[in-house]
This record gives sequence, C-alpha cells and structure tokens, in this order.
Amino acid sequence: MAEFLNRRRHLERLSEVLAIASRESIRIVVATGKAGVGKSALFRQAASKVSSKYCYVYCDRAPASEDLADGIPMPELIQRRLSAVALENGFATFDDFRTAKQWSTALLRATEAVGAIVAKSTLPSLASKIALETYGQVSSAVTSHRAQQRWDGVGDDQRIVYAQSVFQSVPVIVHIDHAHFLESTELDLLVNLIDDTEAIIFLEYTEKAESNDSTLLPARFGGRKVLKFAVEQLGDEYADRLFATLPPRFAGLLRAQFKQTGDLRPFDEAMYLQSRDRDILEIFDITEDHLVRTTATALSILDADTQKVLLAISAHAGPVDRGVLSELLDDPMVSPLFSGIVDVDRVVDHLDSQLLVIATENDVMCQSRVNELVQRDAFLVTIKTTFRKHWRDFYRSLRDKTVFVSDEDRCRQLLHQCAELNDIVGIARTLEEIGYKGIASRNPRAIVMYLKHVIDKLKFGGEKDAITRIILVQCCFFYEAGWFDEALACLLLIEDRPRRYQFLLAELYCSSGQAARGIRLAESYLAQLDPLNPEHVDAELCLRLVKLHGLRNSNRLVEARKYYLSFVDDRRFSGSPSLPTLLRYADLCLYEDNDLKRCNQYLQRAAALTKAANKLRDYASVCIALVQQLGYTEKLDEAEAFLVEAEEVGRRVWLQQPMLLANRAVLSMYRGQVERESLQLLQQALVLSYDRLDRILIQNNILIWHVLTDSIQQATSVAHVLYEQIEDVSIDTEIRRIVLYNLEQFERNQENANAANELYEKWSMLHSGIDEAYWTYRRDRQAPASTAPRRYRMIFHPVYLAHWHAGLVPFEAIED
Repeated sequence: MAEFLNRRRHLERLSEVLAIASRESIRIVVATGKAGVGKSALFRQAASKVSSKYCYVYCDRAPASEDLADGIPMPELIQRRLSAVALENGFATFDDFRTAKQWSTALLRATEAVGAIVAKSTLPSLASKIALETYGQVSSAVTSHRAQQRWDGVGDDQRIVYAQSVFQSVPVIVHIDHAHFLESTELDLLVNLIDDTEAIIFLEYTEKAESNDSTLLPARFGGRKVLKFAVEQLGDEYADRLFATLPPRFAGLLRAQFKQTGDLRPFDEAMYLQSRDRDILEIFDITEDHLVRTTATALSILDADTQKVLLAISAHAGPVDRGVLSELLDDPMVSPLFSGIVDVDRVVDHLDSQLLVIATENDVMCQSRVNELVQRDAFLVTIKTTFRKHWRDFYRSLRDKTVFVSDEDRCRQLLHQCAELNDIVGIARTLEEIGYKGIASRNPRAIVMYLKHVIDKLKFGGEKDAITRIILVQCCFFYEAGWFDEALACLLLIEDRPRRYQFLLAELYCSSGQAARGIRLAESYLAQLDPLNPEHVDAELCLRLVKLHGLRNSNRLVEARKYYLSFVDDRRFSGSPSLPTLLRYADLCLYEDNDLKRCNQYLQRAAALTKAANKLRDYASVCIALVQQLGYTEKLDEAEAFLVEAEEVGRRVWLQQPMLLANRAVLSMYRGQVERESLQLLQQALVLSYDRLDRILIQNNILIWHVLTDSIQQATSVAHVLYEQIEDVSIDTEIRRIVLYNLEQFERNQENANAANELYEKWSMLHSGIDEAYWTYRRDRQAPASTAPRRYRMIFHPVYLAHWHAGLVPFEAIED
C-alpha cells in the first residue's frame, strides 16, 4: 500500500517479533515520532499481517478535549475494545464473563475507592477511517443492545481480571495510541498483564516539536526486552509518490504543507473523504485556512433548530449516542427551545454532510473546528452553556430515562459539565459516587488533575472554600484505597489544612516513602500537646500511631517495638476511638518469637471491639492480620474463619483484593492443597496489585506453586523475575530473606547445587529480628521431626499479605 512506502525495515522487524512471541521474547514495542508521521498506520499494517494468529485491539488514550486532560482509563478502555471484538475472536464479552462468574467470587462486589474523570472518545481524528469503524464497534457492543437494562457500575478489578483471562486464552496485540497520556499506574497495569500472559503491547509516544530526546523509556520497562524505534518523516521521493495518488487539484497544496510539517494526517483525511464520496474532493479545498472558512460559512447558514442541535452536540463531552441525543431533545425542559419535533438522524446526517460533525451509525461528535468557532461567538456560547445545564440535569435524572448509559460515562459527563458550570455541589456529589462505586479506579492521578483544573477555574472565595472541602474528602478516599501518593498530592493542593489533615499529612509522608519527614512532623505536633489534658488524648494517640508507622516503614523494628510497648497498655487511651487501631498495630510492631501470644491477644481484642462497633473495614483489617498470625501456626481452622470473615466484609465494603486472593491461596498451600484454583487466585492477585512489595511476595508464592506442581518452565520464568527484583538491597530485609530462601529451594529442586549454595549464603547472612527461631532452624538445615509444626516440615515458605496503614478512624477522632 502507498501509505507504507519506506517502512519496510520497521515492518520486517515487527514481523520477526510477532513470529517468535513468547514470555521470554520482546513483548513491548515502542514507536516514537512527531504527530502524523505514520506510527499508527505502521502498527496497524504489522498487525494485519498476523491477523490469523492475533486478536488486534486498538485503544486510543487521548482525551476528547483539552479542557479536561484525561481519557477513558485503561482498564475500561481495554474491556470495551475486547468486548467489541469478542465474538469474532471466540471469547466471552465482558457481560458474559460477569454473568458466568468467571472470576473469583471475592471480586463480585469488590471495587476500589477512587475514580478517574473526564470524558473521552476513542476516535482520534477525522483522518482515520479505522478509528471511525472502531468507535462504532465499541459503542454498538457496549450500549446498543442494552438500552432498556439497568445495572450497577463495576469496579476495575473485574475489568482487569477479564482482560487477564482473555490474554491468557487468546494471543493479543494491544495497540495503545497516544501512550504519553498513560498514567504510571496504567503502565504498571500493562506491564503486569504481559508479565502474566503472552500479550504484546504496541505503544505510541508522540514527540513534541521542541524535544530532541527520543531515547527515554518509562522506568517500569526496566529489565524487560523492549523494541523501540523512531518513525521518521517520509522521505521526499516517497512523499511525491504518495501524494500523487490524490486528485491533482490540491495534491500540490498538501504536498507543500507536508514538506513544512511532516504530518500525514491531512493526506489521510483526504483519502477518507474520497472513500466516502469521490466527488467531494473536487469541490473541497483541503488547506487548513480554507477548512476554517468553509466551516464558519456552513455554521452561519444553518437554520436555528439545526444550529441548536449542533450546539447540543458541542456541549456534550466527547461522542454522544444518537438515542441519548434524541432523549435529551425530547425532554420537556429542552423541547420548547425548538420550533417543532427534531428528526435527530436527519439533522445529524445533514451536519455530517457539511463536515460539521463526525457521525457513525450510533454516535456523533463535533468537529474540533466547530468547537473553536463557537467559543469565539458570545451568542453561541450562551446557547451552548444552556445545553451544558441541560446535559447535567439529564445525566442526573438518567434513571428516569429510557436509554442506557453506563455509570462510568454518566459520571464523566457530570464531572465535565459541573466543572464547566462551576457547580461545586454537583462535583462533590459525583466524586462521592465515583469513590463509593469504585468507577474507573486504576488511574487516580486523573482525579488530582481534575481538581487542579477546577481550582484554576474558580474565582470566588466561597467557591474555593467549597472545593477545599471536596479535595479533603477525596484525599480520604485515596488514603483508604492505598493510593498514598495521590492522597498526598490532593492534600498539598490545600494551604490552610484543618488539624486532623495536618496529622494526616504526616501519615501520608510515612506511607509514601518519606518516613523520616513524617516522623519529624508527628514529633513536632506531639511536642505541642499536653499529656495531662484529656482533650489531647485522641490527638496524642493518632500522632503516636503515625510515628509507629514511620518507624516500621523505615525498617527501624527495634525502635518501633520498644515505642509500642511503652504506651499500648496506657489507660489514658482505653476509651479512645483509635484503641482498636492501636491494638491492631501489634501485628506491625510485635515481631519477636515470644511476642506471638501477646500479639494475638491484642488482635483478638481489636476484632471484638471493631465488630461490636460495626466498623467493618477496620474489622476486616484485624481479621487479615489474624490470618497472617495464625496462618503460620497449626491453627489453620481459626485462620480460615477470620479469612472468611474478611471476605464477607469485602462483599459489603471496599477492601484491597490482592490480600484476600493471595491469602486464600496461601492458606490452601499450608493445608497441603496445591490446586489449580490457587494459581488462578495468585495470578488475579498479581495483576490487581499495584504495591511493589506485595507483587514480589505474590510472585514468590506463584514460584512455589509451579515447583510443587512440577511446572518447571513456568517456575523458571517467575524465578528470573524474582532474581531481578531481589537485587535491590533497599527492599525490606525480611522480604529479601524469604525470597532468597525460596529461590534456593527452587535451585535445589533443579539440582543446581552451586546456585543454591550461593543463595543460601546470601539469605543466611540477613537478620531482621523477625521469626528468628524459624530462620535459625532453616539456617542450621535441621531435619524436621514428624511432630514439628507444619511450616517447619514444608520445604518452601509461602507468605501471607497484610497492610499496616492506620486508616481514617484515628484522624476522624481529632477535633478541628
């Protein structure tokens, strides 16, 4: 094809990668280049050559508009695209996957407590015909057949597990356009998915015109095989041949424009127009100046009703379903704006013929030039603002309508319209719904960017006070979900912080890799309190918990244990709402062998208190801590009971799922049950986890499972990953010791004595103070007696997961 002139070298290299794809080969392909040089076309051409072998999934991560800088989050985007091509590739749609319950039951009600915001079209530009077809497929697959259905929004955990299941069953190429819009957490997700499957990721990064550095890759790709190439501007001789395929009347104009910019998108646009109507190019001047003038003329000659329909489309964030648009225009509050009944399909087709909108069979969106022209006309802006209000009210009352719109799309539209209208109450309500429903939870940075955007728009003091309250609530959502960096970023947006949030700032420093700073801040606040003043008791305990967290995260175990024992039984704290948290911190601080009985007593007491007070999330945290404590003993039935309790809570409120999934699998291992379901649970936990240390421990458990089932090839692959991870000496000492020990056992299983002995020397020199009797036994290589505890008789050391951050209760107890 003409579009692929002078791209043979890239296509041949891509063909080699796709021909030998395996878990050990190149799985990430990165193309860089200026906008319009042909990166997307190159990737699509490479994928088309292997269409019989791979399922090709195109995902555009660009935002629909620049006023809200984000797009559809990666889990939702991949899920939609996979569902759109499911039938032709022989796997289940997402709806079928959910209906058939092809995921762990622990995920049924599980969602995370943060959300992403803004509306997004998967349609990159008029230039790409395939994008039009793609968006039509997605929209049709996701919405058209469910117009009468109602369902609750699902969490991204389910979407990710769905993608994982598809990637494991079908060879997939995932093509991410505009990859520079990806958040770090989304890159983590993509890397996690390919680590666990044989999928291949195509990533496009658009270079800025002023940038000369095209060599940098995201840090998350470190240690992985990556093919990276720069797509250069098409050479002159090839460009001459390419543009010669266009009608002579303006081929020269486009060729001259291309020589200045290197952008092939105007050529694609001309080819697309020609594919729609071969006569249109004979009357249409393709140069940008003329396009703007032509658009302005077409806009000015529209009759009043058609112009209002166009402005309603323009007011919507991204593409709008034709049925949804009809529903809006038929609304009793909107229909009086028109002189009669509006035939939406007829009007949309007319606007499409005038190149004022981009229309598919299902959807329509404004051309970007129309939006720019509308913003220059005060009268049109006023009408557009009216339609913004109607769109906001429409999505608020959607349950009373006959059309189906997903919770994700509805909330994105609400946030977009509320931001444009400075509707603070609407923003707060929608963010609260996003948080509690866990909508689009895997790119929390978007919430922070959205809030910054809103702050920049606000002009009045009262509005800023209101948005401050919203930001503080959102900070709490992030903290509970474990997105500590994003919670910190939210809190730092506020200059005048209430007292409880000053303390939370110290906790967030301790949680996000700045423990020394957090400890100093907590100690400075503690110095301001009077220990004899009863009104200061809750604040003192809160700050002590923060300091404990900082000490433990700094690997200062001895100090943390001594500090904890100095006040855990202080009667002043016996009536504090934070007492259960203090008791739960026994799991964090009491690590010596002779602490086990005392630790369990504190945890059992914390469980009783939180259950009686109906503090479900705190009760589940205590249960998980007890699972970790009891799961290493002979009391596996008790551990099982607490795990069931935590899982039951997880069906009612949000909990971090990797802990529940991994601990269920590990408990089975300690019972001597090495079943396929355990591996599936661990794989789900791995792809859902975003915490680096948790991922190492989960991979450690997956290694053990593979060795116990004689899946040596898979075990070897996991071992390679662990070897790379464990080289980092900054990793928690106890985690390094556990992983090195299990790698030693793996090498002994493979009769690699030299490698095993080297690993033994490494881990036996490590001392954390945790579980020393067990490690002394392992270090001495004693033969276990038949009466020895179960874990002593096991060759490997599976690991339970737990988390230690304080939770919100200690901070909610503080009077501001």
